[in-house]
Amino acid sequence: MWNDVECKTLNGYVCQRPVDAGILTHTALPVCDINADDVSYDGACYKVVSDAVTWEEAEKTCVSHGGHLASVHHRSEDAMMWVLMQETNLTEAWLGFSYMQDGHVFRWTDGYPSFYSHWGDGEPNVSLSEHKCTRVSTLDGLWSTHNCSDTSPFICKYNKGQLPTPDPPVTGHCPDNRWLDLGGRYCYFVSVEQKPWADANWNCLQEHSNLVSVHSEGEVQLLLMAMHHVRNSVWLGLVQKKDGFGWSDHTAVDFLNWNTGEPNGEDEHCTEMFTSTGGWNDASCSLAKNFICKTLKDAASSSTVSLTSVSHNNNLTTPFQDVSTVLPLTADSNTNRLSSKWSSSPLTGGSIFGITLAVVLVAAIFGYTAYTYLKKKPKLAGYGSTLHFQNALYSTRENISITEPLGAEATIDIEDGSVRTHE
Repeated sequence: MWNDVECKTLNGYVCQRPVDAGILTHTALPVCDINADDVSYDGACYKVVSDAVTWEEAEKTCVSHGGHLASVHHRSEDAMMWVLMQETNLTEAWLGFSYMQDGHVFRWTDGYPSFYSHWGDGEPNVSLSEHKCTRVSTLDGLWSTHNCSDTSPFICKYNKGQLPTPDPPVTGHCPDNRWLDLGGRYCYFVSVEQKPWADANWNCLQEHSNLVSVHSEGEVQLLLMAMHHVRNSVWLGLVQKKDGFGWSDHTAVDFLNWNTGEPNGEDEHCTEMFTSTGGWNDASCSLAKNFICKTLKDAASSSTVSLTSVSHNNNLTTPFQDVSTVLPLTADSNTNRLSSKWSSSPLTGGSIFGITLAVVLVAAIFGYTAYTYLKKKPKLAGYGSTLHFQNALYSTRENISITEPLGAEATIDIEDGSVRTHE
């Protein structure tokens, strides 16, 4: 449907241009050889089937023709399928995204990992056990969960490419020893300070990270081990947006661990995870809670040393970055031996005195800087402090905004993670 709006309104847009025949001779689009009415897009073929059948019957039909119910991996693919549905006058269609009750996770039937999701308001709603299958609506392009025995048209996808291979192991390191390395691609920071959701999110952004997103039961168990000393609950990055729940780091909502009957709060737009069970609950964003930040490992080539942390859990190991400086070595062409690039000329008495004085001054400056840095850095649970629990504070404001140290008001846009400040 069309609507007239002010030209300054921000919207997505579509460009159109005549086909350049010269381009087609070099980068011809893949041919869909299943049926003449199939549509080719980005290396795959799509077919819209208007017959209304159950989700299982739809998947069997797609498999019988060499494909699966459609998977969606980015916004442009999502938009393309929405256009296909518009052209065939469909109001909704099954997708290949289904909820696996035993693993509390959504999976695509074609085996592809989850990179993208586009849930509607209050979705995904799996509080009803039979709501395990996903449909896309032509009205707004949003996804919703439904009883798999309901009937609906569907979209098949025939992908001629290979499934993406798993990411190679990451051998990088965490930013510093306040972060926990739990063995995967990410590092986690567990704060002992309690803050409202917006302040916690701001804290993570300042650490070049995001409030934690969770994508598997295994990740839940790792987090429970890492925060066994934290009482009650912690903030997650899952927040109610205008088009449903979404992670603040923009990763796909492909895993859910809601407690029974949750989410259920009309004015509860943020998500907490209980440290006793790992279950999730929607809560008021103004409540002060502990929180966890998450960031990708630094893949820099500097060496790491694995040390065992014994302060909380003897089973957890944390790699600490080796900050020692290594002199660059070069091959000595005359002796064929490795030598340092330092000059071997003898030092005079004045040079020795100057170097000694410089070392003393640098040590003093470094000591003062390190002391100031450690005083200002957010504390990791159990790191250089006694564990304690503070009563949860609350604020009367529900809007997601914070006040910076210098008094400037900062508002966080949950949609893109940007921060806008104004005096």
